[in-house]
Amino acid sequence: MFLYSHNVLAGIILTIVGCSGLIFNSFILYKIMFESVFGRTFGYIWSSRGVAHMGESLVFCCIIGPLTLIDPEKFDSVFVQRLVHSIYFFCSSVVFFNFLTAVNRMIMVYKPLMYSSIFARSRTIAYTGICWLLGLLLATPNVIDPCQQTPLNSDLSYYIRIDNCSLLVHFLDILFLPIALFSTIIVDVVALLKLYRLPRVRRSVSNPVNVEASRRTEMQLCYMILVECISSLLMFLSLRLGFLVHQEFVQFLLTTFAWGVYSSVDALIVIIFSVDMHTIRRRKVRPRTNTISSVVHF
Repeated sequence: MFLYSHNVLAGIILTIVGCSGLIFNSFILYKIMFESVFGRTFGYIWSSRGVAHMGESLVFCCIIGPLTLIDPEKFDSVFVQRLVHSIYFFCSSVVFFNFLTAVNRMIMVYKPLMYSSIFARSRTIAYTGICWLLGLLLATPNVIDPCQQTPLNSDLSYYIRIDNCSLLVHFLDILFLPIALFSTIIVDVVALLKLYRLPRVRRSVSNPVNVEASRRTEMQLCYMILVECISSLLMFLSLRLGFLVHQEFVQFLLTTFAWGVYSSVDALIVIIFSVDMHTIRRRKVRPRTNTISSVVHF
């Protein structure tokens, strides 16, 4: 494997992508906390999601990258395997936060009058707490018995069950991600279709100039949702099928590297498609809101 045969280069790459994820997601967290980007309730969800991504990046930046650089053989010890498998807590939490974010957007476009009630402050805090708890419950078996496959083993199929590993945990690891991913994509596509139809409805009842301005901001959210869906699907296929590629560097890029860089890619999508990430936000000009409207300026 490239991780072992070229451990210095692999370690440098993984450390860099881990640090990049920390920087990008720290920037988003700063915008949410100090410049009120995304408003209050949606900000709770997105800041928790950002912290989970930062946790993923921290594992690559401080554990996986340096250990690969120093001595990749240390990954064979049970203690290090438990450290590596602790990333599942953050990964699982991110998956749940992605689904919660998708539901938030769908409620916003389908039931805007119920949005403030469904995503009231106390309820939103409870939703985020449940996401963290579910992530912990899914990660705990892998940390206790860290024998399951990870994308660090880039030349091995993720679907192979290792001897003496729990069959239940094995199938949970295999099935959880695709089920959660496709559920999120379905909810996102439903919201996307509704967002796409909104300008047509407004065109028949509103001023064309106002409709065009609204369309531009709404389509930005459409594009962000679409890119998130595509990137998540490509990342899933890369992690699960990358072992089929026999060239070890490409195999490394499709598995281990893709696993580490996902947090950076996800953060960059948000930074690129969210207008509020590009400008200095003045609270006096644009007061804090408790809806997702701060993302698309409805």
